[in-house]
Amino acid sequence: MRVAFLTSEAVPFAKTGGLGDVSGALPKALVGAGVDACLIHPLYATTDRRHLRERVFDNLEVEWLGRRRHVSVWFSEAAGAPAFLIDAATALGLVEIGSIPDTRENVARETDQIAAALRVWEGFNPASVLLA
Repeated sequence: MRVAFLTSEAVPFAKTGGLGDVSGALPKALVGAGVDACLIHPLYATTDRRHLRERVFDNLEVEWLGRRRHVSVWFSEAAGAPAFLIDAATALGLVEIGSIPDTRENVARETDQIAAALRVWEGFNPASVLLA
C-alpha cells in the first residue's frame, strides 16, 4: 500500500500548531512500519533550504485559479519519510502559512493549491490512499 499525506504544514518544513506535529510524525511512523508513505507540502520562503536534497521537477504545469502555471518540486527526506515540496510561491502567488484570513477568495486559493498538489501526486507518486 502507498500512502500520500497532503498538508500545508509538517515538521520540519513549517509549523504553526498541532497539525504540523502530526503531519510530520505520521508519514515517518508509517515508513518505520514498512508502509510506502510520502508527504506533499508547499515550499515556503521560510522553509530551511538545507532540508532539500534535489529538484525532481523544474517546470511542472498545474492549473491554478483558472490558468496554467509552472512550478518546481523538490525532494527531501528531512521529515524521516520521502517529502515532495511544491515551490510555487512566485507562480501561484502563495503567501506564508498562517498569514491568510479566511475569505472566499483565499478558500478558493487553498482549494487550488490542493488541486496543484494532487497534480503532482498523480504525476509521479501514485498512492493507494491520499490523506489531505
